[in-house]
Amino acid sequence: MFARSLLTVGVGTGASRVLGFVRDIMLAATLGSGAIADAFVVAFRLPNLFRRLLSEGALNPAFVPIYDQLRAERGARAADDFTGDAFVALALTLAAICAAAEVAMGVVVFLLAPGFAEDPEKFALTVTLSRLAFPFLFFASLAALLAGALNAAHRFTAAAFAPVVLNGVLVGVLAFVEYAGQSSVRAGARWLSIAVTIGGAAQLALCWIALRRAGLMWRWRRPRVSPELRRLLTLAIPGAFAGGIAQVNAFVGSIVGSQSPSAVSFLYYADRVYQLPLGVVGVAIGLVLLPALTRRLTEGDHAGARLAQGHAIEFALAVTAPGAVALLILAGPIVDVLFRRGAFDARAALETGRTLAAFAPGLPAYVLAKALQTAFFARADIRTPVIVALIGAAVDVVLSLALFPSLEHVGVALAATAAGWVNVVLLYVLMRSRGHYTPDAATLRRAGLVVAASVAMGCALILGAALLAPALAAGALARFAALAALCVAGLAGYALFGHAIGAFDLRAVRAALGR
Repeated sequence: MFARSLLTVGVGTGASRVLGFVRDIMLAATLGSGAIADAFVVAFRLPNLFRRLLSEGALNPAFVPIYDQLRAERGARAADDFTGDAFVALALTLAAICAAAEVAMGVVVFLLAPGFAEDPEKFALTVTLSRLAFPFLFFASLAALLAGALNAAHRFTAAAFAPVVLNGVLVGVLAFVEYAGQSSVRAGARWLSIAVTIGGAAQLALCWIALRRAGLMWRWRRPRVSPELRRLLTLAIPGAFAGGIAQVNAFVGSIVGSQSPSAVSFLYYADRVYQLPLGVVGVAIGLVLLPALTRRLTEGDHAGARLAQGHAIEFALAVTAPGAVALLILAGPIVDVLFRRGAFDARAALETGRTLAAFAPGLPAYVLAKALQTAFFARADIRTPVIVALIGAAVDVVLSLALFPSLEHVGVALAATAAGWVNVVLLYVLMRSRGHYTPDAATLRRAGLVVAASVAMGCALILGAALLAPALAAGALARFAALAALCVAGLAGYALFGHAIGAFDLRAVRAALGR
């Protein structure tokens, strides 16, 4: 059940990330990495930051335990009515936030991209685009709440595929901009900002329809400030920061990077590549592990909870360790093949590749943090992850400011990587000290073997990249073929070597995927 649910969420998130790749390839070709691209990146990230904090960091971890408890103690109707009360309360809150942000958008942009103020035209464009895109927060956050209800009922498909809708809308608009005579880059950025809001509304519609079809719709009534709703707010507000440390770090990068031309764009494009494995594995683990842990703890099955926790950690490391090695070694070719075309020139590809290489070592940390935070969320302990996240954010800010003068955008990426590992180490130490989970000897042995298999794969990739260097420097088709060959060979080598040394059992993996 856990493997099947994880696969469902992983496939949906993976489809969204792949379509997001298509979106970003088209975005790079249309907007490039100049002032207009910087303006759109900030406008797009602003509502996305709050949406991710709410959906991945707050609503799901806070909502699922309360919903499960209500359903077990008072029945499905009470749980569904709680969803309705939370929906109305959140809608009213979001409407007020959006209205205030639209009025004060100049101040908001200055706080999040202070360096843009040195260029009045760039600053004004960012404010305009942000006003067009910000209503996305309203629709997507409500969709996140409905997705939480679906996840709590172990219906993962609609929630997992909702982001595909947003990326589909943006890809369609980019195609319109590119092929329908919309030659102005500035006009294209405006169209894209409008499309962000439309995509959010489409996400909400999809989750709403799925909720009705699942028979989970609540009775419409005047919302009550029930003890459960107060508890949701108590857990969600601090949880927003605890679960969204990766998004907070991304915005720290935007704030610091806004002082240098194109740095915001370099960080954005590198982050988009980095977010593919982070999103597929990290989001899937966070969404699937929480209901599994909560159910087992509610039933008093502490051994089962520890087993689920261990499986999630092993899965995270087995996927992200080779991913981090591959991104570190192949950062340049990956960015070159994906983005270097149209307005995205060779210099932009080079700088984005350097930034991606600096992000790469942090990949296992951010995914492992998702698995470790869940151990606290399932026990309704939000305070601990918040404190740890605050420490990680402080490390990120200090290192970003220290490294930016000499390394610029690469320094910002290195700071985010360091902050991610500080976060995961502190979470692990606290989780172990409180008896939530302690890895056994077999788990530690497999983790070491996974790292060994990843290093071996990295050595093979270095050799392969050297042999294919002429092809990687040739035309677009040759570069794509060479990169694809390296990726396939690296994955196959990692799988076979890992199986041979006992890091994992390919037969068991194949059986789990089949189920």
